[in-house]
Parts: sequence; C-alpha cells; structure tokens
Amino acid sequence: MRARLAIARAMIHNPEILILDEPVNGLDPQGIRDMRALFKDLCDKHGKTILLSSHTLSEVEHIADTIGILVNGIVAKQTSMNEIKERYPNGLEDHYFEVIGGAPANVETDSCVSIYHTRIFGLNDCPQYVVFDH
Repeated sequence: MRARLAIARAMIHNPEILILDEPVNGLDPQGIRDMRALFKDLCDKHGKTILLSSHTLSEVEHIADTIGILVNGIVAKQTSMNEIKERYPNGLEDHYFEVIGGAPANVETDSCVSIYHTRIFGLNDCPQYVVFDH
C-alpha cells in the first residue's frame, strides 16, 4: 500500500519520468504482481517512463527487455533479455558473472550484493535496458 501511495503522490505532478527505488521491496507476491501491472499500465496507457532500481535479479528478469552490464562504469555488454533466457537457462546471475569475469572475491555467487539495476520503460526511440554495476 505504501508503494502505491508513493507512486500516487509522485503522479500528482504528472511527471514524464518516475524514478522508483526498490518499489517492490518488502511486498508479498500479490503486491509484486500488482506493482508490475501498475508499471505496465503507467507505461503503456499513460506514456510514462519509469527508471526503476532493484537489487533482485529475479525481479529484473520479469521486467527487462534489454540489459546492459557496466563493469567499473563502462558498458561491458548489452543484450536482449530473450537472448539471455536462451543462452543462460539459470538466469541473469550466470550472465552477469560471465561478463565481469567471475564472481568478485567478496561476493558469493548466490548473494549478488552491490548489483544495481535500472529499467527505462516507455521510450519508443530509445532502447529499454537494465544496467548492472558492481
């Protein structure tokens, strides 16, 4: 409810771009599905662009079309989510660690801390992407 309220408050001023930090963090599964539907509605029906950050790889897999991976601030790889699903049946984590050359020494491969994801929705003339940076 708080996440929806925060989005509603932001929409009062009818911005072209919404910046949302961890909008599904702490929500139950139904709440997450509701928020995904809200994001889609805001983009498809209202033409909004949403810049979304998340530390949850599985969430990124549900919303991203194209993914760019940054390594030390430089784009190391950009690819479609469909290609990742075909080449990496275990998901984004395998792809991410392949691009950066293996798991960093201080990160276990199943924890993926300090990975940042960004998603842009609704830009017709611009690729939609997710960015990881460690």
